[in-house]
Amino acid sequence: MLWFSFIPVSALLAAASLDNHHEHRVKIEQAAPVDNPALPGGPAGKTEIRVSGKLGGQYDTVENDTLRFWLRVWQPGIPNYPVSQSPATFHINGYPVGLFSINRHPQVFEVETDYRDMRDKDIPSKTVSPISLCNDKLARLSGEELRSFQRDGGEFYNWAAYNAIVEQIWRVRKHRLASGRNSTETKRFVDSTPLGVTIICEPLGAPTPVGKPSNAVSKVALRAAAMGSETIGRQSCPDKVRLYATIEARHRTKFKVLMRGPKFLTPPKDLLFGEAGSQSVTETFDVRWDATIDELATTAGKRPDMQQKLNFHVNVADEQGRLLKTAETSIVLQCNVPPKPARVRLPGT
Repeated sequence: MLWFSFIPVSALLAAASLDNHHEHRVKIEQAAPVDNPALPGGPAGKTEIRVSGKLGGQYDTVENDTLRFWLRVWQPGIPNYPVSQSPATFHINGYPVGLFSINRHPQVFEVETDYRDMRDKDIPSKTVSPISLCNDKLARLSGEELRSFQRDGGEFYNWAAYNAIVEQIWRVRKHRLASGRNSTETKRFVDSTPLGVTIICEPLGAPTPVGKPSNAVSKVALRAAAMGSETIGRQSCPDKVRLYATIEARHRTKFKVLMRGPKFLTPPKDLLFGEAGSQSVTETFDVRWDATIDELATTAGKRPDMQQKLNFHVNVADEQGRLLKTAETSIVLQCNVPPKPARVRLPGT
């Protein structure tokens, strides 16, 4: 799999006089999520959008800042009488995302773009938010199915959520024996493919009972710290996040405390205050890393360090389950490539 830096292609696309040629000179398709490098082009990952919401409420937040797609691209053939070719340009929903060198052999490219809402499946010119799709799913459930979805969350696949286009420009001779000035012309070859995404609706927890909550809690704070280490490919990465919640009460009372994060929801924990004061609650989150990322080809000879941003919440409720206060925090986890041990040459060796 190859990875390249994303280069704006506006200058390349400025040649508005070029015609599009839909001959089989360039092909693009979404690579299926596999981790078998023996498959054509190399390994690929799954494009995901994560959606979260408040405890017992509805979905209201897209957690993604970016989207990652894996695209398999190749040249089934070349035009007649070629002189030169440009790198291929990729677009996602009309936005340029990179400039790449391709050839006859299928290659899988990972491209990353800023998050944007999906295309409407019926009206591609309109967009639809995954927040509304998760809430629609929630609204269609009832009884034990609803409680299960609130407790565990869910996911579903949205086909044709985005559209990818590859374009390549060739300079060719107008005919086999053409020479001199005005003997060449420019052709643009284009192909496109729909892109599917997996929408992950995070757990919401149980519904909040009606009624007026107390004001017994005066302050809630949450912080996160990276812990541990594991080796992913050639990189060393933190494998746990320790969460520290601090709750302050105004008087004798009893709270229920839970924490949540990406695919993470703790059971409610009882917290008893015999008098006004402060107490702490800790939880540990196991970090997941995608081992295939480290195997991407390097840019300018340098292997990019992996990282991910995680968001966490702590919710404090009364004994009836009514939400009293909430706090949130985020942490950016950074991997690194350990330096190679220095080799010391001793005298006489």
